[in-house]
Amino acid sequence: MNPFIEHIPGQERVKQTLNNFLKADKIPHALLFAGMEGVGKDNAALQFAKSVVSKSNLIESEKKIKALEQLQEPFIKLIFPLPRGKNEIDSSSPTEKLNLDDIEIIREELELKSKNPFHKISIPKANTIKINSIRNIKNFLSMNYDETGYRFILISDAHLMNEEAQNSLLKNLEEPPEKVIFILTTSIVSKLKSTILSRCWRINFDPLMEEEIVSVLVKYFNTDKLIAEEVAPFTMGSVSLALNLIELNFHDLKNKIISILRYSFGRKFNSALDELNLVLSDQNSMRFQIIVGMIITWLNDV
Repeated sequence: MNPFIEHIPGQERVKQTLNNFLKADKIPHALLFAGMEGVGKDNAALQFAKSVVSKSNLIESEKKIKALEQLQEPFIKLIFPLPRGKNEIDSSSPTEKLNLDDIEIIREELELKSKNPFHKISIPKANTIKINSIRNIKNFLSMNYDETGYRFILISDAHLMNEEAQNSLLKNLEEPPEKVIFILTTSIVSKLKSTILSRCWRINFDPLMEEEIVSVLVKYFNTDKLIAEEVAPFTMGSVSLALNLIELNFHDLKNKIISILRYSFGRKFNSALDELNLVLSDQNSMRFQIIVGMIITWLNDV
């Protein structure tokens, strides 16, 4: 198996499929990586891109692999949600109307992503993939870079494209240029148009195993192994959920939930409710989802 494919934690079926593409030298022009948040879809896309270029001349491939790792154009174009700038119109470039603070945040997030392919790019007020980000693909494709070989367009959280952006992408998928590979990653397939789905080779990702969660947390986020092992059983196979748990002070949260369950099983429902209200005092909706998930995990074990 290609060594870069091996850098994908877990996902044995996914790795076998991607490796088969390489062995047959028949790579689809568009791939859809589908699965829950936090299972390593973006990382898999980047590792697959590196595996494709690694088949060329050794010296040349080393340069290209380095460029892919650093998310450098023209080798790879990464598309993700961006905020809308003041007085921005659809014909503006994706970042043309953004203020300097937004530009700096984007630069910092891309740097983090280049160092850690599991990093989730997060930019304030960036809730959609803008149509001008998709239209900008045309400029990327129009440039003649024959010497670069394969080029990649990675659309992260593709379900955040609005209808106009999806229609614009469809035009690129209908007539894909030679040696350009589109990789779309999504956790909500149902939000993508059927015409886009029909033009992509869909690959489904599984939740990660507990030991794989621990490995990713330790390797990519410098998490203490003991903390990672404590959190892993409650992550439902998602690195994203694991990071949320750690951010919420998992050890303290776990003890409070144990208290809630003990009161509940002892039929002291008022005390259980009081304890729950204390945990939810900051009105954090994410915290509520996490608490419910942890309780379900324990009840499933019972």
